[in-house]
Parts: sequence; C-alpha cells; structure tokens
Amino acid sequence: MAGEVSYTEPIGKQMLQVYYRHEYQRQSNNAVTYNLDEDALWGSLPSGYEAGRVDSLSDYTRNDLHSNEFGLRTTLNWRKVRLNIRFGLSPQKSTTKSNRGKVKIDTTYYRVEHSARNCILIMIWAINHNMSVYYSGYTRQPSIYDLLSVPDYTNPLNITMGNPGLKPAFGQSISVNYRGGNMEKQEMLYCGLRYNNTINDISRKRTYDEKSGVYTSRPENINGNWGIGGEYILYE
Repeated sequence: MAGEVSYTEPIGKQMLQVYYRHEYQRQSNNAVTYNLDEDALWGSLPSGYEAGRVDSLSDYTRNDLHSNEFGLRTTLNWRKVRLNIRFGLSPQKSTTKSNRGKVKIDTTYYRVEHSARNCILIMIWAINHNMSVYYSGYTRQPSIYDLLSVPDYTNPLNITMGNPGLKPAFGQSISVNYRGGNMEKQEMLYCGLRYNNTINDISRKRTYDEKSGVYTSRPENINGNWGIGGEYILYE
C-alpha cells in the first residue's frame, strides 16, 4: 500500500518538483511442525494433531515496514541539452516480532536510505543526431531477517541464520547511448555502452557439514559483482 503527493514549481523554462511518498508493507511467515503418529495417512491430518506441535521446530515471524521518501525532481533545459535529476531520502521504521521455539524477538529499528540518485543528460546537436548519458545510484539495506542472529531450525538439514554485521549495499550503473543517421539515404546508427557494479552486495554463504549432513547458510557481504555490455546497430 503506497501513496504520493507532489508540488511542482516552474522556474523560468525549468521545472522543480518536491514530492513525498509513503509505503507500508507487511510480511509474515508461519511455519508449524507437528509430530504425527506412524498410522497417520499421507496427505491428511488426523484429529487432535495440534497436540503434537513441536515448538522447537516451529517459527512465526511478522515484519511491518513503514517507508517515507522525501525527494526532489528537476528538469533543466538549454538549447541543445536537457538534464533530468532526481534525488531522494527514505527514512524507514521496521518492526519485527518472531517466535522461534523458546526464543521470542520483538525489535524495532530505524534507518535512512538513499532511495534514488538518478541523472539523465541528453544532448541534441542536429535533427538526427543525439547522445544520452544515464546514471543511477542506490543504497540497499539488509532486511531484518538477514540481521537476526537466531538460527532457524524449521528444516533441521538446512539451517538458516542471519548476520548482524552486514553492511548496506551500494549499487550504481551508467550508460552512454548515441543515435544518428541520414534520413535521405535511409541510414541509421545506434551504439550504446553500459556498466554497473555493486559494493558490499548481499549474498548467501552455504556450508556443508560432512559428519552431520547439515547445510548452514547465512548472508555475507561480497564485492566484485559488476557487469559491462554494449550494442552496435547499423541500418542501411
């Protein structure tokens, strides 16, 4: 559930917009484990099965997230150049309640994200020739589930746990594109180059214990996640 209000003020030939956006999200997970009799039929639950609940292997978690984004959007126009800029900050409040076996968690934390850092530069020096440069940057905080250090034994052979030492991930991308051609000769050229990378990206590390046959996974920060690509298209 989300809503946004904005105010736009023209300044000469330019435009400045101030906006506020609120978003509410709820996530819940209810995994209950029961110990059934050997005579129970496959695919059905016998009467009175609730008495066989195994609390140590059951998990209930609920997370309520309130996000408030404050930002600016502006468009600057010159004779042959147009520049679009967007910047936003997003204070967030996250509340998590969890019952994992005998462990009860009720925690609330606050954080601020750089929700939007976008810049688009378009240069037009002829009717059929233009170049655009696009930059985007963002900060992504780890989820509350990734930060909880309490192990989850819902699946005894695949234990998951959080990492309270996780750092925020910062991602950015940049692309440069050129379009040009000669309409009389029906020739058109397009070429583009793009690059992206993520610092402190969040991934999951999975380890295997040969003695017990148990897998354990937890989130970790990693670097070296980047990509580069390009296109070249000629019509004639």
